[in-house]
Amino acid sequence: MSKQRSRAGKLIVCIIAALTILPVSAPAEESAKILVRQLETVTRASAITHIQGVSGVLDGLNHGNEVRLKIIYGDDHSRMWANKLEQWLVSLGVESRRIRKQTGVLASGEIMLELQDS
Repeated sequence: MSKQRSRAGKLIVCIIAALTILPVSAPAEESAKILVRQLETVTRASAITHIQGVSGVLDGLNHGNEVRLKIIYGDDHSRMWANKLEQWLVSLGVESRRIRKQTGVLASGEIMLELQDS
């Protein structure tokens, strides 16, 4: 029995060591809702990555060349900000061919980012 405990102890130590060595990465997000009022405070493109959910969606965009980013907006004011958001994303290195904008059923002042496979 002592030998079994010793093996179990060594196994536990190995598992803990492996878990501490492995890189920790958060799962990519499939979508993020952005409020226009959040964008109104942005003064430079890199600041959009600090908006909750945006960096997770951008990480998901980097998981493959076939993944596209859809920017959905609900009204004219949101469309203006969706255009600005697209410009900021392109300036951050997102290829414009991978971005699509479209209208959707959202509350006024909301924009949704969604990943989609092409």
